[in-house]
Amino acid sequence: MLLLTSAMAQGTPPSANEAESPKQLVERYWKLETSGERLTTQGWNKLEAFRIHPSPPPQRKVIVVVSPEFSVWDPIVNGSRATVNVDLKSIIGEISPEMRFTRHSTDAIKEGILFKLEHTSKYWELSSDGKALREITGPPQWRIDEPSGKIWLNVDTAIHYVTEIRNKTNDPEIKRNAVQTITRLGAWPTSPAHK
Repeated sequence: MLLLTSAMAQGTPPSANEAESPKQLVERYWKLETSGERLTTQGWNKLEAFRIHPSPPPQRKVIVVVSPEFSVWDPIVNGSRATVNVDLKSIIGEISPEMRFTRHSTDAIKEGILFKLEHTSKYWELSSDGKALREITGPPQWRIDEPSGKIWLNVDTAIHYVTEIRNKTNDPEIKRNAVQTITRLGAWPTSPAHK
């Protein structure tokens, strides 16, 4: 995981299958995303290879915490474009770069994320640091056609991430926020303590 394969560095989604459907691509992407793949530079670059227009990792990470339960709907395909909905049991909240947790408030029974995709042979080649170098042409594949945004993590991965930040920081405010965030996320019904 420390080194990118040449396929990843060239912008080809890892383990991509030319016959991979939009639904299969989104499902694979979402599993990697919510398990924390984009928390490291190498992982960020790996997942950016799923996109037509990759972007470098943000200086300040904003995390959205979601329940681990999800389902991926069948795509709506219109020619070379498709949309795929990831249905979530719930969006739990957001963690700021300072490790502050803000609870997501909604009356929705279920929530979802809509992915827009395009079947294309053109994409951007990535350098090992995640910066787009140039547009190239390769075998046609489904790719995500929207910019990166916040990082989405399931509850357990979010707790692990905040715990790591708490253990590494010397900033008392971040440490205090992290402790509060871990406590709040640990009380969530889907956490291991409640299984």
